[in-house]
Amino acid sequence: MGASVGSDIYGTYKPRSRDKLTNVIRLGVLFSILVSYIICYMLPHDIIARGTSIFMGICAAAFLPAYFCIGYL
Repeated sequence: MGASVGSDIYGTYKPRSRDKLTNVIRLGVLFSILVSYIICYMLPHDIIARGTSIFMGICAAAFLPAYFCIGYL
């Protein structure tokens, strides 16, 4: 999230000022970490296990077919 704020949004509106882009990306990453930290404490305690299992399921659904197809090509 933070890198996209820095390079996409700030780079679009200020295309000539590339020297400040690194600092904007750093601030964007810091902001996204703080927002994630705040959201983490606002949600119930079991959301971490549910979110992790959903993420692992999505990764398995996306990457396992590619691994199986490698053997047949």
